[in-house]
Amino acid sequence: MGYLNHLISSLGCIIIVPKFVGSLVIPKQSTSLHTRATGTSFSVDKLTTVSYQINNNHPILGTTLKDELVQCAVPKMIPLCQSPLLLESSSPIVSREECSILIQHFDEQHQTRTGHQTSSAEAILQNIHNTIAKVTNCPRHDGENEPRYVRYDTKIKQDIQQLQLNPKSFTDNLLPDGLHVDTNNGKLFRHITAILYLTDNMDDDGNVIGGGTTFPLAIQQSNADYNREQSERLLTSAKTLLLNGIHHTKGDEDQDDNSDGRVLEKAGLHVFCRDTKQIRHTTDTSSEHGVRVMPRAGKLIYFHNVDDDGLSDAFSFHGGEELLSFDTSHTAKTEKSILVFFKEVPLAKFRDNGIEGFAQEVAKSRSWTRSTYH
Repeated sequence: MGYLNHLISSLGCIIIVPKFVGSLVIPKQSTSLHTRATGTSFSVDKLTTVSYQINNNHPILGTTLKDELVQCAVPKMIPLCQSPLLLESSSPIVSREECSILIQHFDEQHQTRTGHQTSSAEAILQNIHNTIAKVTNCPRHDGENEPRYVRYDTKIKQDIQQLQLNPKSFTDNLLPDGLHVDTNNGKLFRHITAILYLTDNMDDDGNVIGGGTTFPLAIQQSNADYNREQSERLLTSAKTLLLNGIHHTKGDEDQDDNSDGRVLEKAGLHVFCRDTKQIRHTTDTSSEHGVRVMPRAGKLIYFHNVDDDGLSDAFSFHGGEELLSFDTSHTAKTEKSILVFFKEVPLAKFRDNGIEGFAQEVAKSRSWTRSTYH
């Protein structure tokens, strides 16, 4: 413990640990003369406490933080459904201030098109990677890419009352990018997706609706009396798309109302109408299928997008809802920003056994999720 105390003192970080039962993990850091953000994690009875010490008078987003200690704990993951295997964090894994730092960081990257990372953002991202690795039991490896940053802006294309009269137009406005599985674009070895929400999507007056992440085929955790016939119809459409090599509903060339892509997108609208009490229901909203996850700054979700056979999980079709508003004269800007992380099975794990070896690794990962959280 003498060496540990010396190490902590030299790093200048503050650790709050109720019971030490694990080993010290120091992520790679970068340190500047102006800012030092130190991330440190301990395993504490399945709870990891992560601390950041930000130097005095360091301006972030136009504010001054003095002796601010931001504590972020790796939370318990709460199951939302088993088909697909979808879970959400019981509490935020990063603070709102850290979310703001990341938004500013990625916005600046987009504007300058450089890969430069500030030391604060780098430390926060490193600890997010560590958190995701812990809650998924999938250590990060060199083949995994940096997270993908996505931002949605408030877009009022038509008055909500008018949209309700035209379900097709409503669907196109609500889900402009359709639905997809995360093995799209040839990324067949992705087996887990983690989404970190950096913003809340509601404005102060409650005018903005939508903005959730929708899984219209998901079977809710508590729903044992779901419509099996309707589920089979949706599942057939999803599997037909996948069998034809179509991993995105917008890739379905037959875009009439009865095409498989449109069937899934309409299911997304049904789930939205079921959950959104402010609008007049113009579609069949009796379905108990579907799960919508609403943004909350710092909240993490993750789901398995490949099944036990190593194939794309048809239940995992999902999409990001656009931000819509009741009040077309409302001028306040509302945004949704997310970071998407993909976990891939390392090539070495299945190099010798091909798809069978991949399926074995995926099945082990899914089994771990079930036994740990269900």
